[in-house]
Amino acid sequence: MPMLSIDVEYLSGVCYAAEINDDKTAEWPPSPDRLFSALVDAMSSRPGGRGKDALRWLESQKPPEVACPPHNRRDVREFYVPVQDKRGEGRYMGDMGPGLPIVTRKPRWFPAVVLPDDDQTVTMSWDSEPPPEVVRELEDLAACVPRLGHSSSLVRMSVRTGKKTHGRTRFVPDDSGNVRIRCPSSGRLDDLLEGYERAEKEGIVWHPRPPDAWPRYTMLVGDAGVGHPSPIWNSWSVLAVGEDAPAPESFPLVAKAVRSVIIGGSSSPVPEVVSGIAPGGGPSQRSHMAIVPMLNVGWRHSDGGLLGLSVVMPSDVSAESPEQRVIDRAVGKFVEPGFEIELPGGLRLQLGHADDRLSLQTDRYTRSSKAWVTVTPIAVDRYAKAGVGQEIGIADSVERMGLPRPVSVGVSRAGTSYGVLHAAKWVKHAGRGGLWHARIEFGVPVPGPVMVGAGRYRGLGLCMAEES
Repeated sequence: MPMLSIDVEYLSGVCYAAEINDDKTAEWPPSPDRLFSALVDAMSSRPGGRGKDALRWLESQKPPEVACPPHNRRDVREFYVPVQDKRGEGRYMGDMGPGLPIVTRKPRWFPAVVLPDDDQTVTMSWDSEPPPEVVRELEDLAACVPRLGHSSSLVRMSVRTGKKTHGRTRFVPDDSGNVRIRCPSSGRLDDLLEGYERAEKEGIVWHPRPPDAWPRYTMLVGDAGVGHPSPIWNSWSVLAVGEDAPAPESFPLVAKAVRSVIIGGSSSPVPEVVSGIAPGGGPSQRSHMAIVPMLNVGWRHSDGGLLGLSVVMPSDVSAESPEQRVIDRAVGKFVEPGFEIELPGGLRLQLGHADDRLSLQTDRYTRSSKAWVTVTPIAVDRYAKAGVGQEIGIADSVERMGLPRPVSVGVSRAGTSYGVLHAAKWVKHAGRGGLWHARIEFGVPVPGPVMVGAGRYRGLGLCMAEES
């Protein structure tokens, strides 16, 4: 089917752009609404505002598919930046005279996504064939866009018509998907033009409100028809662990206690996707709720401590479903002041809202990557001969999750990342094949989370994307 595509090449290989509601989190993939706003800005700088008809055509289309290269997120650090003296009043530091730096500073963050050297282009594609004059106008506008996001996020944009792009990470519009991406819709152009015109007249800084349209998407990896959506991903309810956190190797017991509280607060019968128990009794054969640790691992000075936990729901559970409401009610209960979860041995666990610590961010577990490494050991459920065949058992477990079979699996008792505890620390939770750390490599980038083995629903076999 003929279609319109806009290619956005990041010339420095880095995309600097923050989420619209979170200055500390990099937006990825770049939203179609961000691209649309850049085209509107280019149109406003042209004589007579040429290109308006093309933008009205674009905003009336259905949400586009977004094809992206693999990526890594940079660590986010806080910087204090002097505030500009926009009024030109020459505010000085006390009585020390003119020419000195302005005292007032504000914290700033510069979240960024780093792209591979051999692929630095994001493609947005609409399943529509535009009139030739629309293509020409969009080509002219795209040529006038120097950046997308921060001023240092330099791009080169081009417009083409033709077939879809395959073989990459693709975000595909899907009413049942679990990713929401902001997109322009009819009326967006007028909203932007009116807002900027008013700001110019009144001499104020105006920030566009988010668009009304946040359609759902599903993330796929690979060629059309051979994509690999992750069976459990995106629906993460992250909580911070309070003082006196239990030892990380006791997390399966923590997960069991948290699960009991969630099930205890659910109406009867407890949904299968929450309990993990089939209607007729016995283990469920479908993906269900997992409770995973958020550990201080992967950083140079990591100590492996338990900083938080997350309740992760399968991708086929929508945000408005009764099953998700069970989780939302439980999370609300967990963060109530004074609420404690009773653990074995008389210990008690307090949970709170997640903060901005990097170890409590989900990106390292949900991004796409070819290589994954364990942060908790895998409880292998077959091939129990010591040191023999564990790689095969792990590869089988990965494949049973619905992911492609790994091209290689390397096992060891010790972890490969900073702060990861030796598998022997977790010996009480071993499966028939023992406990093993692993490095799992795929032939194509695979979206996370990757949770492998018999204990994956209680925090074992949790993998994070290997830093490139």
